[in-house]
Amino acid sequence: MAIRFAEQYGNVFDIKPTDKYVTGKFSTSRKDQNQKYVNSSWFIKFVGSCANDARTLKDKDRIKVKSGYVSNETYTSAKNTEKKLFLSVTVFEFDLLTSERTVEKPNDKARQPMDEDDTPL
Repeated sequence: MAIRFAEQYGNVFDIKPTDKYVTGKFSTSRKDQNQKYVNSSWFIKFVGSCANDARTLKDKDRIKVKSGYVSNETYTSAKNTEKKLFLSVTVFEFDLLTSERTVEKPNDKARQPMDEDDTPL
């Protein structure tokens, strides 16, 4: 089962380009009811037209996922035949965020101010 979502902020790590897509890890955080941050780690895959943009990402780059879905995927270990489930984020569109709180389009490098509602966690 996959759930579509939009506008999630996080950092990327371990970016690995392939011929058709780009994979890596995605780290997000949110505040719990006690106002403490809870961190989550996800596998991430950039597909379609955003795969080319994702090839330029570096470790610790902060992105805003504009369109994508989360799914529960099955993985079989090479060491044994035990199947495991993991959450994966598939991304169709994203923006690279810069430290000056601007959005940088990966292809055109034009900087645009972030909206007030786009404040990262």
